[in-house]
Parts: sequence; structure tokens; C-alpha cells
Amino acid sequence: MSEPDKKLLTVALVIDDEPQIRRLLRVTLEANGYQVFDAATGAVKFNHRLGAGGQGFTASPVSDGRHVYFTSEQGVVFVLAAADQYSLAASNELHETCLATPAMADGTLFFRTRGKLIAVGAGSGGAAGQTN
Repeated sequence: MSEPDKKLLTVALVIDDEPQIRRLLRVTLEANGYQVFDAATGAVKFNHRLGAGGQGFTASPVSDGRHVYFTSEQGVVFVLAAADQYSLAASNELHETCLATPAMADGTLFFRTRGKLIAVGAGSGGAAGQTN
């Protein structure tokens, strides 16, 4: 594939009736290096790649409506504000390989790493709980 063809593959047009769905799709695509256009206005929104390069993402992103959580294969969780501008709220280390999509229940995020199940949030006592 030629360089111009590769560039074309990194552009996305997001169309949906629900603004919250458009925002989630846009944040997800932009975090993975896509340039996203807003269908309502045609305006280019932010374009940013997560991590310092070399990060792979197998897990799907998840959102609680306020934040979007991206878990890299290296076990780094990038937390972005679900907003119209790029805003990295936090990045946290799981200290293990993580290929599974996180699960959410009752205000708790569950991460399945290579050797552990890690719970983070209100339902886990407010701190990270780990079980083997």
C-alpha cells in the first residue's frame, strides 16, 4: 500500500443521531490515530495518538459516560475525558499484559490481566482489589 493510501485509511466521518454516541466514537477513533470529521459541521476535531508509540490495543474501549478507558496490551490504562477536546485525565499501570476488554458493573471497572482480575472503583472499596 502506498503512503497516500495509508493516509486515507486514517480519516473517519462519524455520523449518528445521538451526540453522546458521536462523541464516544470520535474519542475512540481519535485515540487510535484517526482524523475525525464531525458530520454535523464538517469540522476537524482533535487528532492524537495515545502512549509514546509502540502501544498496541486489543481491548475495546469502554466508557462510563464521563470518561473513556483505553487499555493497552502492555497493561497501561489511558483515561480520556469524554469531551470535544483531547484531555488525558490519567494513565494507570496494571503491571501485567492485558488483552481483554474491561467490564463495568456498579461503578467498578474490572480488568483481566494475564494472571489477575483487578477491580477498581466504588464497588471494590474505593481502591484496587486483586484476586488470583
